[in-house]
Amino acid sequence: MKKNRPGVCLSILCRAEHEQEILETLFRETTTLGVRRNVMDRVFLCRKFVSVSAFGRSVGVKVAFLGNEAVNVHPEFEHCKAIAMEQNLPLLQVIDKVKALALLQIKTQTPK
Repeated sequence: MKKNRPGVCLSILCRAEHEQEILETLFRETTTLGVRRNVMDRVFLCRKFVSVSAFGRSVGVKVAFLGNEAVNVHPEFEHCKAIAMEQNLPLLQVIDKVKALALLQIKTQTPK
């Protein structure tokens, strides 16, 4: 910063409809004289929530699809954590097993 003064970089993510309100707050509540703005678009995968039976319990799993192909599978952390504590198993082992079961379930249900 100028004259070796400390500087702050503040990043804000907001919806377009809140932009003016946030700018007004920044100008009123800080010493800033200007703001750099970047408008961005978001691209995301189609998601589906499924339930998988594992270790005698139902586990929620979020599955992301690229076209008809499942490309990401994420079990609910809290469900896996509870199973790991109950069964005295490593958490990663539970997560891996649930992912494998979810992928198997998706493959058997997806029409070709």
